[in-house]
Order: sequence, then C-alpha cells, then structure tokens
Amino acid sequence: MRKSTAAISDHAFLESLHWTLRAWGIGSRRSKLRPLPEFSAALQKAAPSIVAFETARIDAADLDVSATTTELWRVIESLNIVENEAPLVAGTKALHHLLPGLVPPMDRTYTQPFFLWHNPQFQYQQPKCFKIAFGAFADIARQASPQQYVGRHPWHTSLGKVLDNAVVGCVRAIVTVANEVETAEE
Repeated sequence: MRKSTAAISDHAFLESLHWTLRAWGIGSRRSKLRPLPEFSAALQKAAPSIVAFETARIDAADLDVSATTTELWRVIESLNIVENEAPLVAGTKALHHLLPGLVPPMDRTYTQPFFLWHNPQFQYQQPKCFKIAFGAFADIARQASPQQYVGRHPWHTSLGKVLDNAVVGCVRAIVTVANEVETAEE
C-alpha cells in the first residue's frame, strides 16, 4: 500500500491531521474546517487523485510544473475539507502532510506577503496565486536544492516544509528590518 493511501486510510492519522490544521488556524476565521467524519470522508474520496502524485517531487528536473499545477489545483479545489469558497490555504496545508515532497503549505500570513499579493488577490484569484506560487517554489527548489536541509533541524521535516520555512524566514526578516527602521526614525 502506498504511504499516502495508508495515511488517508488511518483514522489516527486523519484525526491528527484534522487537529494539526485546526492548530494552524484553519477554521478559526472565515473558513470552517469540516467535522472529522466529513473531513476524513472528503480525503478518502480524493485519495486516488492524491496518490497519483505520491512519487512526484517539487525539485525534480523532469516535473512538468504547468501540468502538475493544474492537476494539484483540481485536487485542492475538489477536496471539500472546509466550508468556504477559498480552498487554497486548507488544501495546501492538508496536501503538504500527504505529499510533503511536492506541496509546500501556503497561507495568508507568510505566502501572501512574500508574493506581495493584496487580500482581494489572494482571496478571489486563488487558482492564479497557486499557479504563481507553485511555479516559483519549483524554480527555487530546482536551483537551491533544499533537500540538503531536510532533517537538519526539527522544523526541516520535508522538502515542502523547508521551502515554507524559507518564506517564513524571509517575511519575518523584512518585518524585523522594517520595525527597526521605524523605531530608528522615531
């Protein structure tokens, strides 16, 4: 049995994933994370589409980024794990745990400002935002070889997480510098 198939079939894993997504803020604002039974059923329904990507890696030289982006977006859009019309954040965060070598988690706190998107862009142009972000992450992964950092730090658990950590670090550094400049000007 494939790893993602086994994970999607494992009640304890799905319960842990559900809890993790809630801890990451999914369901605390406008989106509402579906209750565990519905959440589990939605992922199990999407299992064939998810398993199709199990061996794909975002840093692979032969990855067809355009086709992969299109197909991943279809999966994200059809997951139905949240009750809202904006599935990008919940979808990438859930898929990140099932396809950690392929899907970096994306969010409004770090991914959105990293790409300089305004709230309406990120909210209402999610397929476009996903296409841009996934393409950029693939380019970065191919050039920077983030796989070399996996396992070197407790937060570097996978290829997708290393890419996410780089985005978080970059945005935090910019905010820190901006705050220091503001404080110095006062």
